[in-house]
Amino acid sequence: MPPPLAPRGAAHRRTGMNGWAKGLIAALALAVVVAVVVVIYLAVGVHKATDSFNNSTTAKPGRPSGYHGPAYAGMIVQDRVAGGPGTSIDFSGQVLTAGALTHTTSYFGPTLCSPVTITNHSQTVSNVSPADWKLQQPNGRIETFAITGTLQGGQIAPGGTASGTVCFADSGQTGHFVLLWQPIFQVPRGVWLLQY
Repeated sequence: MPPPLAPRGAAHRRTGMNGWAKGLIAALALAVVVAVVVVIYLAVGVHKATDSFNNSTTAKPGRPSGYHGPAYAGMIVQDRVAGGPGTSIDFSGQVLTAGALTHTTSYFGPTLCSPVTITNHSQTVSNVSPADWKLQQPNGRIETFAITGTLQGGQIAPGGTASGTVCFADSGQTGHFVLLWQPIFQVPRGVWLLQY
């Protein structure tokens, strides 16, 4: 008995995928590969940005870069240490100068004061506050500013200057003091090593 006849035109049918289906699958595969590459690239970028942010916002104990002077309690890598009383430190166009400590007596008790000057060489307004200044005493205790100082809080226009004294409670200690300038939310500090 002869085999049954195939329907007319069946011999011409293809059993595989047609061209547009193959193209669609190739395009989808390419899109998946591109998406994976983009995700990896973004993950690496976010990781680097996070590391950079953490490095700039986290104090790291250690000797400041380029500083070869004597160690002081609490030094961090991000500190910028002045050459001594009367010398300046530049923080992105904000130039700060601090002088030697002097003893004063006021209605609020004995204080140690330093004359300071802030000059704005940047292109934007900068803030000034006596609260940006602290004094680390020889025993390591850090004093915040006393209200007897003459430095006023406010802002300095580009090219402007603010001067005054920053004062701190005098506990009667003598030796190596560390005058610190550090605005709130800022890790890098200006440092003046002062003998009294």
